[in-house]
Order: sequence, then C-alpha cells, then structure tokens
Amino acid sequence: MTIRRSKYGARKTVREGVTFDSLGEANRWAQLQLFQRAGTIKGLGDPHPAFPIVINGTRVCTVEMDFAYSENGQAVVEDFKGVDTPVSRLKRKLLGAAYPHLTIRVTGAAAPKPRAPRKTRATASKGRAR
Repeated sequence: MTIRRSKYGARKTVREGVTFDSLGEANRWAQLQLFQRAGTIKGLGDPHPAFPIVINGTRVCTVEMDFAYSENGQAVVEDFKGVDTPVSRLKRKLLGAAYPHLTIRVTGAAAPKPRAPRKTRATASKGRAR
C-alpha cells in the first residue's frame, strides 16, 4: 500500500483522538482550547463543523470549516490554511452568503497580512528633494 503525499506537504496529525489535516491545524486547536480555558472564547465545539449551503430549498453543498466558537457574543468560524486556494475562497464566500451572522476568519500561513497604510501623493512627494 502506497501512502499518498499531500499536494502542499501537510501531514495528517492525530491529537486527543481527533484527526487534523496538518500539524498547524492541530496546534491551532490546542491554542483555541487554551483560549477557552482562559475565558477569551466560549463554546468551542468539535473540530470540522459542517454547514449545509441551501439555495431556494435545494441543498447545493456542505462547507466544512476547521473550528467554530463564540467570541464576545459573536459566532465565529475559522479556516486554518497553509495555502489559500481559489476553491477555499469560494467556499468561504458561499458560507458568508448563506450564514451572514457568522464571522469568518482565516488563520495560518495563508491568513491575510495586515497592510501598511498607503502613501498618498502628498506624503510621497514630501520625501523627494526638488
């Protein structure tokens, strides 16, 4: 039997009897458990909650996220990504449209990075010597 290698190099990891798609995802689960014990978040359920996408009474698909919990009274679902693909972005858009009350977060290496403020022409020209 040949063990197939993951396309992006992730290795399945088992912790506390739960199988995670990567070591990073397993570590994020442990981190969220610590946040729950500290009281920062509440209602951390089992990993990999599934959300059915229903349009006009027809079930189109099911989107599986990595984690779901409540933070400051707001429902949050999290997707841990090492590599963010167009398909995963589409699934998050579907989830946001079907469940507008959810806050959707991307964590991991593919999480959006904070951006520096853009320079305007006025601030850019101040540094130039004339």
